[in-house]
Amino acid sequence: MISAESRYDSAPDFTQLYQGDVIGAVPFPRWPTFESAGNQVRWGILRPLNQGGRSLEEALRTLPNNLIGRAAKDIPDAFQHSNRELIIGSCQLLDVMIASRSCSLDNPSRKHFLVAPVFTVESLPTDQKGNDKLTALRNGEIPHYFYYPASKAFPECLADLHKITAIHRSFFDPARLQDSLRVRLTSKAMSELQHTLADHFGLQFGFDHEDICPQDGRYSCSTCFHLGYTVEIRHMIAGKSFGPCKACGEAAAYIKLPPR
Repeated sequence: MISAESRYDSAPDFTQLYQGDVIGAVPFPRWPTFESAGNQVRWGILRPLNQGGRSLEEALRTLPNNLIGRAAKDIPDAFQHSNRELIIGSCQLLDVMIASRSCSLDNPSRKHFLVAPVFTVESLPTDQKGNDKLTALRNGEIPHYFYYPASKAFPECLADLHKITAIHRSFFDPARLQDSLRVRLTSKAMSELQHTLADHFGLQFGFDHEDICPQDGRYSCSTCFHLGYTVEIRHMIAGKSFGPCKACGEAAAYIKLPPR
């Protein structure tokens, strides 16, 4: 299991930011598009109370002084006057992990940092806190989470890579780093984070050996291709499981080929 002693720098430099830093109390946005598209009827859409004789499109070019929030289901012309609507979002002060590379953080021309929200393990839903899942998390085996073990001043946490977003660099004031830095990774842990990010964003795609074939057709194993094995083409029948690959076994990742 990953320990705090191996993961955290015990004497961090407070003069600059680094990839993997967890920074406290950053306003992290939450938009209606975080939820299912089926919830669009409940989106809070803001419209000006007084358009002042202007068209709606003209009124929305600048932020009106008086706005009213209405559910999208009650606005039949939503997005019809232009491709732009003001919507009700929210920001929550969260701990965030800096996902951008350290060299980008030092470049003043890079106006935005990529960050991932950091949540306590305790706050995970019950179905994600089974022994097997917690063991995998604590061993760094879940590619969309980066694990932060508990220390004296920091609870057991994870950074959720599925929710990475961009935030302007001005929210990360180096002058306040000593107060805002929650934990900093060691060089080895930073390398592990880079591997995690590479695995997450470069995750090999394809149907697993246990998946059911959705459509008749020709398939081949992408794992074999990446490992340099001879790639076999198989004709699969819809409704049947793919099964292990002859060359790479249960590591198979089947992809559908175009018709001849």
